[in-house]
Amino acid sequence: MFSALNVITGKPSGANPIIGTQLGRLLRDAGLTGIDTFGLQRYLSVDDPDGALLPSSIVKSLAPVIVAAGIATEEELALDTLEARLAADLQTHRAVGLTATIAGAWGRKRSGA
Repeated sequence: MFSALNVITGKPSGANPIIGTQLGRLLRDAGLTGIDTFGLQRYLSVDDPDGALLPSSIVKSLAPVIVAAGIATEEELALDTLEARLAADLQTHRAVGLTATIAGAWGRKRSGA
């Protein structure tokens, strides 16, 4: 869900929400060699207080864009109870949450470049 929201809400601002997945190609296209990439992602266990806080905060901050894009109405989002509902669902389903991926890449200039 949040990947789709990132794409939908990030594009109008000019942000590239999937640039981390493209770092290796971008460095290669820039002429670098010996390229390595990595991604780090935090897992939120069912009892982690951030498990409901993080996604509910993201939805709250993106609510105007979500509503304007017709993805959901304010009533459907019910922001005043969103965090509590997410926490209850996480507990009920023993779900593990994932945070955004931190991506990195590096490479070397070609000899003589």
